[in-house]
Amino acid sequence: MDLSWFIFMTLVNFSSAARIVAFSCSGTPSHKYVAEPLFELLVKKGHDVTVITSFPARSVPLFKEINIGMQLNVVFDSYLTKRLKSEFIIPIEAMLETFPKLLTEGFEKTWNNPDFQQLLNSTVDLVIIDSVLNEFALGFVHLWDTQLVYLASVPNVHHNFHAVGQQFDYSLYSFMTTTKSPPFGFLDRVQQFVFGEMARAFRQRDIMKVEKMLGEHVPGVPPFLEIERGRTALILGNFDDIITEPHPIPPNYVKIGAMTCKPPKPLPKDVESFIARSEDEGFAIFSLGTGLVMSSMPQETKEAFINVFKRYKLHVIWKWENISIFGEVPDNVYLSQWLPSLNDLLGHPKARIYMSHGGLIGVQEAIYHGVPIIGLPVFADQDNNVRRIERNGNGRLLEWKGITETKIDKAVKSVLYDPKYRQNAKKYSKMAKSPLTNWKQTAMHYINMVLENDNVDFMKVETSHIYGFQRHLFDVYLFFLIFFIFIIYCIYVLIKKIRLVKRKHKQD
Repeated sequence: MDLSWFIFMTLVNFSSAARIVAFSCSGTPSHKYVAEPLFELLVKKGHDVTVITSFPARSVPLFKEINIGMQLNVVFDSYLTKRLKSEFIIPIEAMLETFPKLLTEGFEKTWNNPDFQQLLNSTVDLVIIDSVLNEFALGFVHLWDTQLVYLASVPNVHHNFHAVGQQFDYSLYSFMTTTKSPPFGFLDRVQQFVFGEMARAFRQRDIMKVEKMLGEHVPGVPPFLEIERGRTALILGNFDDIITEPHPIPPNYVKIGAMTCKPPKPLPKDVESFIARSEDEGFAIFSLGTGLVMSSMPQETKEAFINVFKRYKLHVIWKWENISIFGEVPDNVYLSQWLPSLNDLLGHPKARIYMSHGGLIGVQEAIYHGVPIIGLPVFADQDNNVRRIERNGNGRLLEWKGITETKIDKAVKSVLYDPKYRQNAKKYSKMAKSPLTNWKQTAMHYINMVLENDNVDFMKVETSHIYGFQRHLFDVYLFFLIFFIFIIYCIYVLIKKIRLVKRKHKQD
């Protein structure tokens, strides 16, 4: 290559490099881990990326990190116990206590971090925020006077729609804290509306607390919701229509597909040796992700799973946090506090079943690798994810409430031996691996569009400035109803007058 051309291309890449700051501090570690491939892709494209987080990367990352050290003592640990007693968790406790604490603590830890203060005084070209429980960073978007890209790590979050000027339609979409699926009946829509608007009001309350905190340091910052609506240029959804409900979205709300799905890497030797002993039976993965504590499971429930697993030659890799309280481990069970990469496990040719809480990342990876799922949802979007899997035929729902050894055995036996589950899993795997779902090309196309333009308002479908009755044409329907009643009334009056005239004419 000609030296002058090499220097020219280097200067072009340098000049187009952007300083990007990302926030992924709250929620669960999976929210940050799912975004790491995007951050690394941006670095490989020549951009300077700094991630503000409480979840350090599991390996040395390409991007920079500022660990603000939040102590995430959230209520997730108790959710599994609560779910065993009822069909669904209404996270009022989380809305009233945990969520506001996460937002205010996130702001305090970030603002008081000296590395962040140094970053705050520098020029930033773009801010990326995980849209769940990281809204404390909205004020920083204003201070840097830049555009915002929301990363939607879970689907059907109403404020994502509001951020890009579209109202959340409770008649079409399953709100993430309900168990309902479309089509919705009247009471379903009532429940959707009540939960959704309650969550919206609590979120606004919590954001106003952070506004006040920032105002004590920097007066004159606009309301955060105004910043959100005015500066959100793009939302990147870490999902696609294979796992989430298809619904109309504006052009700047882009479903890029699963970022963590990729060909598997070799597993650790001890894990591979355990899998090899399963011979042709293969193995199952049993994990409740990074936010739920499996070892909080009651003894009788644990015994029920163990008794079922003992009946099969199928081997089980089981994530269990407190091994010291587990007791005797069956020969066909591999117990570990921390599993190897879930993507690598699910991509193994002997993977037969993924037993999961229904978290989006694991579900996507199971679909990508064609592994049937037994879903045991606990809270948030997990119910919607698992119910969609069951409708698609590539897995089964197993409710925690009333769970028994018989119900567990029935689910395992059907998914393991009924060929329809594996056939459907392979069908959706083929869709997920389609070239049309290349998330890297899609993500970079839209991020470059944002970086190269001062605003991308031309992609917004602005409906947030109109009332719901206007959007659904209720005023138009009312107008035509009144007009129709008026016409009927005029006809009635006319007929009445004609009759009076005829009657008078007969009398004459």
